[in-house]
Amino acid sequence: MANRYGVTFENMESLVPNAAWGTKGSTTLAADEEVDYMHFSYSGHEILAHALHRLTVDAVLNGRQVQP
Repeated sequence: MANRYGVTFENMESLVPNAAWGTKGSTTLAADEEVDYMHFSYSGHEILAHALHRLTVDAVLNGRQVQP
């Protein structure tokens, strides 16, 4: 279906560095907090927003439709 409608994909797996992930209370007794790999910190959200903005603007400028 993606090929049929000309959908492209962007791999963003490594876009947000470890330091930009949120933290949560520890699930062990070894530490007070640990990295929360389910939620970004503010800076992580900024990184993602800028990347999505760049991709959207690029798609529009190159005549590709952007679906909500």
